[in-house]
Amino acid sequence: QSTSPCIDAGDPDAIYNDPDGSRNDIGAFPYVTASSENDILSFGFAEQTGTATIDDINHTVDIEVIYTADPSNLVATFTLSAFASATVNSVDQESGVTANDFTNPVTYTVIAENGAMQDWVVTVTVATSLSSENDIITFSFPEQTGEATINNVNHTVDIEVEYDTDVTALVAIFTISDLATIAIGATTQVSGVTANDFTKPVTYTVTAEDATTRDWVVTVTIAGGTIISDFPYFEDFESGRGDWINMGANSSWQLGTPADDTINGAASVSNAWVTNLTGDYNADEISYVTGPVFDFTNIPHPQIELKVWWDVEGFYDGANLQYKVGGGAWKTLGKYIGDERWYNVSYIYSMQQGFSLQQDDACGWSGDGEWGYGSNGWFSAYYALTQLGNLPVVRFRVVFTSNSEYQNDGFAFDDIIISNDPTGIDEGKEWLSDVRIYPNPNTGIFYLTGRFQEKNP
Repeated sequence: QSTSPCIDAGDPDAIYNDPDGSRNDIGAFPYVTASSENDILSFGFAEQTGTATIDDINHTVDIEVIYTADPSNLVATFTLSAFASATVNSVDQESGVTANDFTNPVTYTVIAENGAMQDWVVTVTVATSLSSENDIITFSFPEQTGEATINNVNHTVDIEVEYDTDVTALVAIFTISDLATIAIGATTQVSGVTANDFTKPVTYTVTAEDATTRDWVVTVTIAGGTIISDFPYFEDFESGRGDWINMGANSSWQLGTPADDTINGAASVSNAWVTNLTGDYNADEISYVTGPVFDFTNIPHPQIELKVWWDVEGFYDGANLQYKVGGGAWKTLGKYIGDERWYNVSYIYSMQQGFSLQQDDACGWSGDGEWGYGSNGWFSAYYALTQLGNLPVVRFRVVFTSNSEYQNDGFAFDDIIISNDPTGIDEGKEWLSDVRIYPNPNTGIFYLTGRFQEKNP
């Protein structure tokens, strides 16, 4: 058989001039192979007590429903192979709509796109009693510093949140036993919605399907963290994480000796933070490493310097440095202004999407060695923090984001230095000061470097 060079004859989705994707006119395209798949991929009821057991070899589905369910009139929700359909006794089945009598096993005939048929026998069992399960299965906060400790014997949950978290209105994300409900006093709790005051331990009452109850005591601890007030501050992570905590979604952050193909060593000695010590970062990553609290009360002109190394998909993946003051929101530190001492790109797609930033704030470090803009080694990034001078509670975090496409070695940072800039040149306007005196402090012998640009009036 000859095939068109524009179509993969083995690909059931390879159809052209079919904008609605229905494939209803597939007979008009003799070079397209119709799918022979006729499987049940998922199956459930609103009344089920647990996940259905689907046997792909014997073509059976076994599922249990609650004690009070009427098996003679159940509506199934299901998914089938692409382009397949199903009938029961020649009646077309629609997921979430068609009711059937499951008092006895029911045979679903699944018909593939090419007409091949497969019978699937669905057996429904009615639970002999109401469920007595009343557990908290998972529990978390967006502000947590690590996983919650859930004690199934003492029925307690212990969880720690970041230093400056307002615990008077925290919203918990949780899962509980199937068919159970959960409340605090008379107030029903909704995961991800209901806020509570966790200044003191909070008691959740979980009620099982059979009405038996269990109290769970949730205790929230605020991370003490180290408050840094002595400067200059220097952290090379050779003694551990130094109160820097990795968090986020699909996080690949690790502390240790980088040993990947491109990022293959620390900036100094052995340890550095890197997105995966020995491999690529994760797809769809929105992660960060948050540092301790810095007290700049006696520091009028703070400045930060750190070593960074990046090898990521250019303009789509990347990192930047963010800060927050007190309990305020996280903000991008600085802008892209084409200076060789700070960010190298003005926009990172996943940064804007992942943190819902304005386009100007989605700047950072991005690029790789193959297509350009990669750092090709450790890079000394420097920024004046005059706008943060004399403030008592300041935190920093290195954030990293990626999309779902290509993944590279990633991003690493090391050797963080925060000190007072004696030049005080920044005037609190978030200008990038490239005037430096070092070492600072010194014994009277020092270097002064600078690069000046006239400001607009």
